[in-house]
Parts: sequence; structure tokens; C-alpha cells
Amino acid sequence: MKILTDSYKKRPIRCLEIWEYDKWKMKLYSISCNKEKISKIVVDTTKRITEQDILESKNNSYKLGFSIAHQAREAVFILVNWWIKDNMLRSHIYRSPLHSPEKIINVTSTGESMCIWEIYVLNFERNAWVKHVLQNQSKESISNYLHCQLNDEI
Repeated sequence: MKILTDSYKKRPIRCLEIWEYDKWKMKLYSISCNKEKISKIVVDTTKRITEQDILESKNNSYKLGFSIAHQAREAVFILVNWWIKDNMLRSHIYRSPLHSPEKIINVTSTGESMCIWEIYVLNFERNAWVKHVLQNQSKESISNYLHCQLNDEI
């Protein structure tokens, strides 16, 4: 059995904004292992990668989703997620060196997955989608989903 080398430390998770791009509405989350705020270059890179991904989407999409910008211990991770076909979530995962967050590569096909903090955001968004969209199909459901945001330290 492998012995853990690091103890668990809480990280701030913040919904930084809802931004619109080409009729899409996306929530942007940040996670940082060191401090409250992530760097502007990571935020800008996350938006750029998200915009590229969603424009390439040919799926039956709601044009809604969320991205996660995570400045972790060993690298920067960007996760782009959007809702398709009622109850499906399309996800792409990117990674870059901490010292060069703009040098991002797509690692989705490598099998690299989400960490415990990113999964926490994913679970929150899943629950918000079920509650505000799938179980409540009203005029306000999309707005309610977008304004249901996670801001926590876990």
C-alpha cells in the first residue's frame, strides 16, 4: 500500500463569474492550493480554451456549462464541461506547467481525470442541474441554474 506524502488541506473554490460567449453561458470556477485567487493568465487561458471547445461542439447542447481553473501543486488544470442531451455532461481536461499556464495541452484522451476538489464542483453542478433544470422546467430554470453557484472551502 502506498503511503500518502501530503496531508489534506482545504482549498477555496469560488465561482468567479458567469460569462457569455457566442450565445453560450458558462460559469467559471477557480480552485487554488495556495491562496484565494488564481492568476489572471490562468483565468484568461481558461476562457480561451473554453471558447475553443464550445465552438467546436456539434452536440445537442443547451449552450450552458461550467469551467474549472485549478492551480494545483504540480500543474494548472482546466476542465471544460457543458450539458448535452438533457442529462449528459461533456468534459474536456487540460493541463499546463505552473510556470507557463498558457502552454496548455489537452489530456482528455490520456485518461487523466479529476481530483477530489474538481469532483466536488462537478457534484455541486450535477445537483444544481437536476434541481433547477431537470426537475423544474420553467422560464426561470436556466437563470436559477446559472445563479446557483458554489463558493466554499473544502
